[in-house]
Amino acid sequence: MHTEQPWRRQPAPLAVGLLLFCLTGANAHAAPSTAWLRYFGFAPWEAVLDHDGDGVASGIEFEFGTDPLNPASRPPNFHRADGNTDFQIEIVGGIAYGSAQLQTSIDLTLWGPVAGFPPAAPGTFLIPTDPDEPARFFRFDLPSHRNSDGDCLLDFEEINLYGTDPLKTDTDGDGLDDCAELLVYRTDPNHASSTGRGDIRGKVVLDADRDPATRDHPGIAGWTVFTDLDFDGEWGANEPAATSAQDGSFRIAELDPGVYRVVLARKPV
Repeated sequence: MHTEQPWRRQPAPLAVGLLLFCLTGANAHAAPSTAWLRYFGFAPWEAVLDHDGDGVASGIEFEFGTDPLNPASRPPNFHRADGNTDFQIEIVGGIAYGSAQLQTSIDLTLWGPVAGFPPAAPGTFLIPTDPDEPARFFRFDLPSHRNSDGDCLLDFEEINLYGTDPLKTDTDGDGLDDCAELLVYRTDPNHASSTGRGDIRGKVVLDADRDPATRDHPGIAGWTVFTDLDFDGEWGANEPAATSAQDGSFRIAELDPGVYRVVLARKPV
């Protein structure tokens, strides 16, 4: 499978040429994972947007494991500096560039390796180009989306987003796997409670008469109840929550001992 990015070379003075960057590999056009979208607060359709203004859509940043909210962290990109056209790659820690050989060609027939790639440490890898060349092409395999421990989190998500161990399904050893902590209970997968965990239970009801003396109100389903950890009144991605059942009951589980502010999330009008 091949995918090409619309990054074009700006010809140097007195030279007319083409610089084409071709990405090859089985992972091309991989859809952003649910965990990745949830972490950055994106809806699936927003993958086509360029959230950090670095010239690359967020969905492409997912493919490379770069940060879609940080313009300094971006996939391979063309850069023009000092009147010359250079090719630079932003090398991000924890991304498996080492398994992909960067190659170059001037005729799309004979390909050879680019010396010095991958570099030993993260940073910007820069390849000066010859303005006298009529064309220069680059290609390499996309970084592999490995999932070493077989849970719902990809290795680069565990390393770069959550700080969890990509070789363990339960990083903190508390009996809850990392996926459940992050996506179900919204607890810290790197912290095991030494005193055990509890829950908050209640019921969402329709108080039609607003009379505090009456108690027998009908329960309502489908409402989100959350623990407002930052006291801003808005449900954040890392704030434990639950959705009310058909009878209005809810249970926010796996909470460390403490005092919590429980808030009903607002619904769009």
